[in-house]
Amino acid sequence: MSGAVQRIIEAYSFAMDNGDPRTTNWILIDSFLPSALIMISYLIFIHVGSKVMKHRSPLQLRWLLVPYNFALVLMSAYLCIQILSAAYEARYSVVCQAVESSEHPRVMKMAELIWLFYISKIVELMDTVFFILRKKFNQVSFLHCYHHCTIVFNTWMGVKYAPGGQSMYFVLS
Repeated sequence: MSGAVQRIIEAYSFAMDNGDPRTTNWILIDSFLPSALIMISYLIFIHVGSKVMKHRSPLQLRWLLVPYNFALVLMSAYLCIQILSAAYEARYSVVCQAVESSEHPRVMKMAELIWLFYISKIVELMDTVFFILRKKFNQVSFLHCYHHCTIVFNTWMGVKYAPGGQSMYFVLS
């Protein structure tokens, strides 16, 4: 058993040590552990929060949801415009675009925009929290939760290993 655990630890160390060196020190990118803890907390909240709210009155959160949703719309619009603009300026290929490894400002701008998208996906975990607090349990499906967890993982992988290039299409979809 200890051999298997040791191999897992070595594989994890190898994966963490071989990410893109330009993004290694960015917030939440150096290790997957913080993102994993966020997603575990998210899943625990779904389980516990649903049980707690089952016998309580739904919270009225319109005062919070309107500015929250407006901020997300602004963030999405900003990211879309900035990524399309950066891709156009860099003459990205529509068919296939490799990740550039330079630290040129235009290359780093795309990487930073993809990182910002990753951060926005963490913020969007609050969607589920609001559903539960408002007792909209029918909105909290397996697919909904699976989507939120995998999008956080996939965007973290994009920033850690491929910040730029074809990753920008993932952000735009």
